[in-house]
Amino acid sequence: MYLNLCYVACIAFLLEGILYKTVGLISSSLFGMVLITPIWLCYMPANEAIFADDRYLKYFKEFEKMDKSWHRKWVMITWAFCVGGILAFVVGIIALFAIAIGWNNVHLPFSGH
Repeated sequence: MYLNLCYVACIAFLLEGILYKTVGLISSSLFGMVLITPIWLCYMPANEAIFADDRYLKYFKEFEKMDKSWHRKWVMITWAFCVGGILAFVVGIIALFAIAIGWNNVHLPFSGH
């Protein structure tokens, strides 16, 4: 449930980089607002869709009825979604620094610079 917020955090980091590049040094409260607002806006509908009125219990009952191949397929999709979320989060942070201070000044440990 919460790994979907990594995709939104990636977008928030991109917004932070663009804001820093266009405006310059920003206050920590503005930085926090720009980071938290998109995450909060995407968290609320997802939370409502899954946890309101104990809908997740109904979903679990439906999932138990499915066959093994269906479960295997969705395990793979879930793993891809989770790994993609973590990668999006890391790429968002790298993009924040690349936009804010310039790609030539970003030295990643695995890039060989």
